[in-house]
Amino acid sequence: MMRFGAMGDILLTTPALAALREKWPNTKIIYATKKMYVDLIRTHPAIDEIIALKTDEKINNFFFRLKEMQIDYVLDLHNKARSKILRQIVPKNRQVIWQKRSGLEGLWVRLGLRTHQPKMHIAQRFHQAVERLTESELTRCPMRYAVDPISLEFIRKDLQQKIPDANNNIVGIAPAAKWVTKSWPEAHFKQLTLRLHEQGYKIVLVGSDKDQACCDAIAKALPEAINYCGATNFAQLGALIGQCKVFIANDSGPMHMARALGIPTLAFFGSTSPKQFDFTPHRVLFQNLHCSPCSLYGRKRCPYGHLDCLNMIGVEDAWHAFEQLAANSSEHFVCG
Repeated sequence: MMRFGAMGDILLTTPALAALREKWPNTKIIYATKKMYVDLIRTHPAIDEIIALKTDEKINNFFFRLKEMQIDYVLDLHNKARSKILRQIVPKNRQVIWQKRSGLEGLWVRLGLRTHQPKMHIAQRFHQAVERLTESELTRCPMRYAVDPISLEFIRKDLQQKIPDANNNIVGIAPAAKWVTKSWPEAHFKQLTLRLHEQGYKIVLVGSDKDQACCDAIAKALPEAINYCGATNFAQLGALIGQCKVFIANDSGPMHMARALGIPTLAFFGSTSPKQFDFTPHRVLFQNLHCSPCSLYGRKRCPYGHLDCLNMIGVEDAWHAFEQLAANSSEHFVCG
């Protein structure tokens, strides 16, 4: 099985992994991915071995490393230039390739001639690829992320020192996203964070090194917030999110990790479509304007110059959605 990125997409392959293991319990499953993403799938019980593409490793070297493993079938869940080369380690009749969408569908969205209206969840498309591989109709499995014990112990001890009076009242917030058109306004996040603090919730901020400025700005507005931005690897991030009562995020990798952990999640969507994912029973705030979702992945700027799809999601809307999630947070929110 091959998937080389990104964070959310790799987590979205976990239902397909589980379905494959259920159908073929005695088959050795090898997962090929980038070294930086290994922590996202190394604890998954369906995987027997991971082969990681090292930073700056040449593709021909990785090809021969795969070739030496005498693989029988390739399940390509990436279908980009790199994986197209690598899947040649087996004959064409032993290659199964996932189909994200039709090329024409994507073209209309890129040209601005149509908004993005996905016909199926991404995880379902991964699942269909497994069904083609096994030539069977398979039961859908939920998305899962398993926290490793070492990371969990580290995070629990760290939280105990930083928030000794947490009392199961931690709210995790990932306020940044890769693209401007996927980011709920920073000012809105500040207001929501302050309101949460006033109601007695303990705030934990998370993100990558690239999200530092955004997280720092919110931490400056609320010094009581614990800022873990850039301070965790993926395994520690999973352990941290797993300690939250509710998790709040844009359409981003941490949002998918929270759902994979079963943590009640509130997500903001703007230029991308929430219809790509199964959010039951989580909560999504999406304006569904005539011009949105205008992108397949996100944009550097709003093509119409207003970003109403995110600006119009009010703090009060977010607060009401949060309250509904918090009221049911004792339940385990499993989704696909």
